Amino acid sequence: TVDITTGNTNPIVGGAAYVYTVTVANPDAVAASLLTMSLPLPPSVLFGNLGISGTGAGSFSCSQPPQATNGQVLCRAVSLAAGTSAAIAVTVQAAPDVASGVRTATARLTVGNTEVTDAVQV
Repeated sequence: TVDITTGNTNPIVGGAAYVYTVTVANPDAVAASLLTMSLPLPPSVLFGNLGISGTGAGSFSCSQPPQATNGQVLCRAVSLAAGTSAAIAVTVQAAPDVASGVRTATARLTVGNTEVTDAVQV
């Protein structure tokens, strides 16, 4: 499963920093194989930092755009044990010159040939 949340529920303004938390979980009784989580950052949202926690955190390896640039966060795991999860915290900032407004971020999780998505608006 994949779930994306943020602590900021208000429309963002230029320069505002906030965190997207993408939780990848395996509720099944067997390990999941070949997982890929992608989080394209919305336009005018700049990458800041990334951290991974949870029982399945060690399973994931991530790549991300350089700091203060837009792009995509991509995390992969060869296997995620049954009943484990990983929370991927992505700290971002709205570009300083961006007008306030709502932006939508969509996290995608692919496990083998199956894809699921979840979205959040900030």
